[in-house]
Amino acid sequence: MPHVFNELAQLVGRVEADGSVYTAQAQRLGVVRPDGSVCTVTGQVVGGVSGAGLIYDGQGGQIGEVHRDGGIYAWPRTYVGYIGSGIPLVPMGGAGLLLLLLAQDGQL
Repeated sequence: MPHVFNELAQLVGRVEADGSVYTAQAQRLGVVRPDGSVCTVTGQVVGGVSGAGLIYDGQGGQIGEVHRDGGIYAWPRTYVGYIGSGIPLVPMGGAGLLLLLLAQDGQL
């Protein structure tokens, strides 16, 4: 179970192996699909992540990227968090963080 942390190293959630995304309080927010799209629990697509780690919003605009070391950056290079150990696919973690950040901002 890969954990997601914000820029202050505070736990904000996790991404399960099946792509489900949860807050630190165990509330299910949505899912990361195998194609990299990120959806809410109602199925609304709110963004996605490419195989190269580029993070996109729901309109297809690039809003960030995830690095192989787990670092997550908002576009253009503002550090916003990281993915803890145990992540099989870094892009999945990046998409999970995108979903968590949207939820924290009240956009979900």
